[in-house]
Amino acid sequence: MIYRLQPLRSTLAIGFTAVALAFGFTPRAEAQFGGRSSLANSFVPDFSPRDLVVFIDALGLEEWQRPVLEVLLDDYTNGFTAGVEGMRTEMAGLKDRVAGVDANDVMNLITGPMEKWQTRKHGLRDDFLNNLKAQLSDPQLELWPRLERALRREKSLPSAEISGEAVNLFNVVRDLQLAPLQSDSIRPILDTYEFALDAALADRDRAIEEASKELMQAMSSNDPERGVAAQERIMIKRVAVRAVQENTTTQIKDGLGGDLGTQFEMKVLERAFPQVFRPDPVTPLFESALAMENLDATKKASIDSLFLEFTPQNFGANVTLMQAMRLSEPQQPRRQTAAIQARKQGGAVTRSPEAEDVVAARQAREAIWEKYRNLLYELLNDQERENLPGIGKPDNAADAGKTQSGRSSSAASTLGVTDRAVPGSGKSGTPGLAGNDPKETAGEKSSKVTGSGRQSGGRGAPQQAEDQD
Repeated sequence: MIYRLQPLRSTLAIGFTAVALAFGFTPRAEAQFGGRSSLANSFVPDFSPRDLVVFIDALGLEEWQRPVLEVLLDDYTNGFTAGVEGMRTEMAGLKDRVAGVDANDVMNLITGPMEKWQTRKHGLRDDFLNNLKAQLSDPQLELWPRLERALRREKSLPSAEISGEAVNLFNVVRDLQLAPLQSDSIRPILDTYEFALDAALADRDRAIEEASKELMQAMSSNDPERGVAAQERIMIKRVAVRAVQENTTTQIKDGLGGDLGTQFEMKVLERAFPQVFRPDPVTPLFESALAMENLDATKKASIDSLFLEFTPQNFGANVTLMQAMRLSEPQQPRRQTAAIQARKQGGAVTRSPEAEDVVAARQAREAIWEKYRNLLYELLNDQERENLPGIGKPDNAADAGKTQSGRSSSAASTLGVTDRAVPGSGKSGTPGLAGNDPKETAGEKSSKVTGSGRQSGGRGAPQQAEDQD
């Protein structure tokens, strides 16, 4: 029965869309205000087989309790499946009722069954958890708050819309494989992080839930300002979650200290801003050139000097792009809504408008890539150029992380700290993450990233963790 959930949800979504499409009330329509609400999760079960590990680890379940948990989960799945089937039948019946109904009354036809289903869904969830509690010992019941926090991280943390919101710092710390003394040194920070993150996620989830009905009404009345206002209230909570992530990152970095702290922060940045701190297309060219056999010593020194010049330039461009994204992303609901309204009025607007600062920062970084790619090519003869990753003119180079031929470069699988320190920093490092005020709203100037550091993708860079947050 567990594996029937996906097709049932798809079928129900089709039925819901068939009823709502004529009036624009689809789950995807809420994106016209620049974000999501809880409507998208209405047909997603609260628990799935992959959660077994979370329950077992958080509660310390004994061997005899695990089959009981599996039975309870199967019962929950059956109940959820039956509820979805009933909802599908009810939605199918609405298709005939919407004909001739005034647009203002259609909202009641749609939201009524949805609210009833939400109530039943919450009941199924509570029944499952109460039945599980009945199987636990007193010491295990004392661990119940720990389970709730773990489930919230598992379920809610990925529902992010701004960079840095969804990072799981527990996973980053785990991937560092710290020694026992190192782990103990940051344990109090992680304990505080667990509670602070849970509170911020719970606050955000409540805001998303409370905004759902208002967003539906804003769509019904074609009131963009009302919809944007609802999404901006959610965005404030998203910024608060990001602030917990950034503040804790700085604390852990300081707690670990030295190169290890720098390595930790760089790994966080790679996950928080994957579009920024990713392998660049120029570093593999420098590395390949420096690895050539029989390369003239003078030429090799010139290439190495150019590489040393490129590294801080590229790093600085990444920091600028990151800063622009941090400031612009909370403004996305209003920016996207304005673009949609302009398009409805016949204007030629891009589907996902970016802030001018972000566009400018990205173009500036690409200009640096092109500049140093061309400078490197000028130092090489034709035969040496042929030995570089990808064959072709610099102008035909592919996007970041690929060679000119479009294939992934040999260095594209590495990220992290390079052995090239930024001149003037006094030491190697990464950009410090400044904390946010949870009340920081769109348009307000948030704290800037401070410090100097080394760019990922250089020589000696550790391999990027494959774990997904």
